[in-house]
Amino acid sequence: MKKRIYTTLTIFVIIIIGGWFLYIDSKKEQLEEMVYEHLVEDKQVPKNEIMSVTAFNANLPKDKNYLVSVKLMNDPNTYYYYRVSNGSIALESYTDENREEHVSP
Repeated sequence: MKKRIYTTLTIFVIIIIGGWFLYIDSKKEQLEEMVYEHLVEDKQVPKNEIMSVTAFNANLPKDKNYLVSVKLMNDPNTYYYYRVSNGSIALESYTDENREEHVSP
C-alpha cells in the first residue's frame, strides 16, 4: 500500500515539474515568434537579415524577466534585447560593436 502511494506521489511530482518546464518553453517560443513578427512586419527587417531570435530568462523583475536577444546580419550593433510588456514589444537595450550596453529609457 505504501509503495503504491509513493509511486503515485512520484508520478504526480514529475507531472507538475514537467508541466512547469513545458509552460516556460512554450512562453519563450511565443515571445520569440512575437518579436520575429514585430521585426518583419513593424520594423520592415528582411527575413534573411535576421540571424537569430532567442528568448531567455533574464532574472529581472516583472516584465523584464524574459528577454529576447536578436542578432542581425551586417549590423554594427552586436545584439538587441527586446521585452514584451502588456502585449507590446519594446527595445530593452542593445550592445554595440565595442560590447558597450545601451539601455532604452
